[in-house]
Amino acid sequence: MWLACGGPVEDSGPVLFDVLEPFHTLIITTATGSVALLPSEDGDLHGELVIVDRADGYKQDLTDGVLTLAATCPNSEAGCTSGFALEIADDLSIDIQTEGGDLSFEDVRDADLKAVTATGDLRAVHLGRNVDLDVTTEAGAMDVQFQRVPVGIDLQTELGDIDVTVPSDGYAYEIVAGGEDVVTDVLLDANGPSVRLTSSQGDVTLTGRVE
Repeated sequence: MWLACGGPVEDSGPVLFDVLEPFHTLIITTATGSVALLPSEDGDLHGELVIVDRADGYKQDLTDGVLTLAATCPNSEAGCTSGFALEIADDLSIDIQTEGGDLSFEDVRDADLKAVTATGDLRAVHLGRNVDLDVTTEAGAMDVQFQRVPVGIDLQTELGDIDVTVPSDGYAYEIVAGGEDVVTDVLLDANGPSVRLTSSQGDVTLTGRVE
């Protein structure tokens, strides 16, 4: 498992770690750098941290079922990059905060997933059952694909296009687009899962996947 982070070529190398104790909430804080989530085959968390140029290193805390992972810059120094690639179990509440960097989620299931980044693209594919997705970025494109009907979706970007694919069904959707908005094979249903897609300066596309 490899996470490539942009930034200076000076690299302290990857740090591998495992968390074998149970937890229900995962909090991730990074400096400028990517965060990638993949499914764990054995139910434990397996991670890789890549640190580039003066990051403060890896910090971990597990208290009362809340696991906090952090890789921040000392004194908020500029030019510091760090990022995580994590294999995670199902049934988690996840909160990600990064100063800037791309987000990648693949095959995530049974998760309440919230992320905030100043700048960075979101790519989320093969999202499974019982996923509530809430992501905000000031500048970045979002490409999200659900395999199963989501619990809810709330995506917001100031600058960037949003492209969401969900199983064709009824949704309580609300779209705000600075550019074009296109809805295909999705029914408007006030009783369906909530879908809020907002791009102040971009196009928004919501597509229903017909089986």
